[in-house]
Amino acid sequence: IASVHCVQAQEEMREPSSIVVEARRDSVVPLYFSGNATMIEEETIAKSGARSVADLLIAHGGVRVTSYSGNSTNGAVSLRGFGENSSSRVLILVDGRSINRPDMAAASLLEVPLSRLARVEILRGSQTARFGDHAVGGVINLVTKSPDKPRSSMELAVGGDGYSLIRLAHDGRYAANGIAVDYERNFSNGWRENSNSELETAALRWDREIGKSMELHVVGR
Repeated sequence: IASVHCVQAQEEMREPSSIVVEARRDSVVPLYFSGNATMIEEETIAKSGARSVADLLIAHGGVRVTSYSGNSTNGAVSLRGFGENSSSRVLILVDGRSINRPDMAAASLLEVPLSRLARVEILRGSQTARFGDHAVGGVINLVTKSPDKPRSSMELAVGGDGYSLIRLAHDGRYAANGIAVDYERNFSNGWRENSNSELETAALRWDREIGKSMELHVVGR
């Protein structure tokens, strides 16, 4: 008589490893990122001599800006080889919020005063899993300064082709309130016919501490 004994091994109970989820509203670059990323820091921005965000991206970000008028400030940002349809294939953010237009037009790179930038982050390659279909070619995040110690700045510039620039900025923290005010007027006749550009931008940012690790932000442009 043969007997068969079945022994069921009890699985060893194991504690799952810890999973930490972090949300960083001030950056789109993950802590561990194996892709192609470029960071343009505040010191580089201040010393760049760039007239606009478009000039900064071209000179220090290695980004191609295509314009049919010869004026880069009205051009379309191109990443990873996207050309004619790059306006809908490159996601442009300001503090993590999209400024891409719902139509085929390019996002205006003059909407954010250069003096307000604290950092520029450029992610090349598809980021659609995190940001959606606009991010097929990549993501550009324009991070603005948070009000800190009171400071004011004024910048005036003139150049060829009727170029003129006025930048005024003030920001500071007063008790629990942070206030930042910016004004910029950027004008140029352009170096070719019908390539003139003129833009006036005013921006106001107010934030207030409402609790431990909590802030209320209001931004108007």
